[in-house]
Amino acid sequence: MTNILWLQGGACSGNTMSFLCAEEPTVVELVTDFGINILYHPSLALEIGHQVSNLLKDIVKGKSGWTFSFLKAASFRDRITAVR
Repeated sequence: MTNILWLQGGACSGNTMSFLCAEEPTVVELVTDFGINILYHPSLALEIGHQVSNLLKDIVKGKSGWTFSFLKAASFRDRITAVR
């Protein structure tokens, strides 16, 4: 089982859309056929607030193992500069 933690901050969600629209394999196939377990994804998760905090604390403490983490972020300063 491959556990994935996907964090996102200040991003456009383009990577999420590409992930969700994948065709070979599809997201469903990744989860069901390839043993991918998405521990947390901000757009897909049912967990909110303290539930997410507790999950992240468990990961840091080693209670919830993860294999890969994705951090998608953008520089807010670059965005503000681009808007000017």
